[in-house]
Amino acid sequence: MKYFSFRVNGVVQGVNFRDWAKKIATSNQISGYIRNASEGHVEGEAFGPAQSMDDFKTLLHRGPRHAEVTSVDISDEKAVESAEEIGWKLNRFEIRR
Repeated sequence: MKYFSFRVNGVVQGVNFRDWAKKIATSNQISGYIRNASEGHVEGEAFGPAQSMDDFKTLLHRGPRHAEVTSVDISDEKAVESAEEIGWKLNRFEIRR
């Protein structure tokens, strides 16, 4: 299992980025959240199977069709045995306002 927090910069608001990310995360057994930040980027946290998380990270760099991703910052990346190890409580991927 793997955990990381992320920040995606560029044209990522108003282009369906959050819905797109939720669909990908949900189909890959990733839990967490994503939200718009007032500075114009999107940010969130994610937890799931290591390979799914690696694929999700790669896809965050691409974004949905109308997005223009300029950079992705990944922080606090950890490989863990279980959700309890990091105190993870979310069991689905959600869009936060």
